[in-house]
Amino acid sequence: EAMTALEAEAERLRLQWRKLVARVTSAWKDRAPPRSPVVSGVRPQVVRGKRWYVACFDGLDGNKRALGPLRPSAKEAVED
Repeated sequence: EAMTALEAEAERLRLQWRKLVARVTSAWKDRAPPRSPVVSGVRPQVVRGKRWYVACFDGLDGNKRALGPLRPSAKEAVED
């Protein structure tokens, strides 16, 4: 009986959360992410809502590895 009451309350809260999220996100405008020229050896990163770039290379295990610090442009990151 207590489990049923908790499950019902959890479902009510999930529904309330979905409605609130839908209301907030409905105000967001659909927009494509900013396009940046593809530069070999550079990977874009988003930090605190701003786009930055970091030099990278393929590691032996197939994962990308960051080489340098974050730079405000891909041109600067390519120099790392």
